[in-house]
Amino acid sequence: MTAACARLGLSMALVLVHGQKGPKLQGNLLLDRLMGADVTIVDIDTIEKLQPLIDRRAEELRRQGRKVYVVEPLGLQSNVLGSLGYVAATLELVDQMEATGHAFHELWQCGVNMQPAGLVLGLAALGSSTELRTVTSIRWSKPRDVDIADIANATAAHLGIATRVTPGQVNATDAYIGPGYGILTPEAREALLLCARTEGLILDPVYTAKAMAGLIDAIRRGRIGRDRRVIFLHSGGTPALFAYAEDLGLG
Repeated sequence: MTAACARLGLSMALVLVHGQKGPKLQGNLLLDRLMGADVTIVDIDTIEKLQPLIDRRAEELRRQGRKVYVVEPLGLQSNVLGSLGYVAATLELVDQMEATGHAFHELWQCGVNMQPAGLVLGLAALGSSTELRTVTSIRWSKPRDVDIADIANATAAHLGIATRVTPGQVNATDAYIGPGYGILTPEAREALLLCARTEGLILDPVYTAKAMAGLIDAIRRGRIGRDRRVIFLHSGGTPALFAYAEDLGLG
């Protein structure tokens, strides 16, 4: 988003949640600063407390004479707009699945709102038998599967389609978050190293490594057998990896 604003000549003001790395100038924070973002880092225990802090920063900018557009992380409408991209991504994904001539049983990814909402809606609208498995990266007071289903259904209404989804189709779990957002868990570290050293696949400690940890755990527990075809959606985040060199213990 910061890169898009830089390209369009817009100023970006970010209110970011204090993760394990705090205000250290590395990873994604380094890129935000590099592209000229105005960054405020806050320390909160649940994401629901973020919106008032964003609103406060927006009001400060308005008093400075700036015209402000707030991209609300908790606003249903902004989540709907964001999920549209993942509906389109699902169309592309299903086309690719059909091109292989194989049925895929599960789609694993890490997300908390827009991403899983778009994916589950896209799969349902296309009548795909592929089941979504959502690993969340941050805890909310409201169950994620309920909130994600609400976003998916609001997106369906926005698109004017009759498809609706239930929380059960989201299959969301927060079992792999660990102590908190952005904190590398032993399971995520293992998944990150395993993928790098066997596939050359680079994960990040905040999102994709935790989703892969969930997938590996499901395989080890025997819930996913050799007869199951699984897709893992890599949603980016690689720059964050470079902020975790010490945590990975590779020196």
